[in-house]
Amino acid sequence: MYWLFQTKKFSAFSQLPEEKLIWEQKANFRGRVGDEILMLRETTFISVYSIQNIDINEGNQTEKKTITIDIKLVNKYSDEKELKDYIYSFPRIKYFDKKTYRHFTRKYYRLGKIEFNAVNDDEIFISRSIIGGIINSMHIDHRKAFVKFLAEKDPEFISNNIDYQIVAKYLYSYLNFAIVEPARNFQIAGNILRGIIGEEAFAEAGFSNENKISKTNKVELIGAQLLMIEGNLENLNLLGNNGNGLSEQIFDETQQRGFNNLFAGKKLPIEF
Repeated sequence: MYWLFQTKKFSAFSQLPEEKLIWEQKANFRGRVGDEILMLRETTFISVYSIQNIDINEGNQTEKKTITIDIKLVNKYSDEKELKDYIYSFPRIKYFDKKTYRHFTRKYYRLGKIEFNAVNDDEIFISRSIIGGIINSMHIDHRKAFVKFLAEKDPEFISNNIDYQIVAKYLYSYLNFAIVEPARNFQIAGNILRGIIGEEAFAEAGFSNENKISKTNKVELIGAQLLMIEGNLENLNLLGNNGNGLSEQIFDETQQRGFNNLFAGKKLPIEF
């Protein structure tokens, strides 16, 4: 079996080659000798240990049991493995931004082999991670618009019957027509305006909401928006095909088919 332990819950835990973990609880600990433990320090996975011995002090019927396990270091990660890079491969996670910590407040959790391998071997749920990472980085209006777009394409995806590779294709289509193409059109329009009014005037040109007469009504400079668009388009092109639009990629996840069963009945990884 596999486990995830939150090290901050164990004040005596250190990174020695061999160590003990001691805690109290009323229920039995169902781990076994040979089980592997994935250690999470705050929001960073740091190492893997194996259980060498388990000692349970039963106490009496009203007292908590004292659990002592001997553990041995199996693998200390040389590179930091941040929780945020793996959150879309854990079925228990429903919050993907500021509230993610809520899912890791207990001392320990049992993991499936697929979840353990996602971190230890970096065998993450690729398409779900890309979908969740892109969607949750977008403005909430775009998230809502994409869900509506997806429902119109295939209502099955809204009822939790999800094929993530197909959803990824729909996401690329949405990004192209709702974000990439409007951004490129804005680039073209901005360059035309620059040619008409000149560089000096263009540096001061911008948009403002006339309905908001206040100190906070700032002018959004066109030049600044163009710079932001250029940077974002460059990042998006890394997912596509050299600037000719984002491609409807098909992800090779034949080695990860177990994720389909693991996430059966789970909602799309979108936080509103």
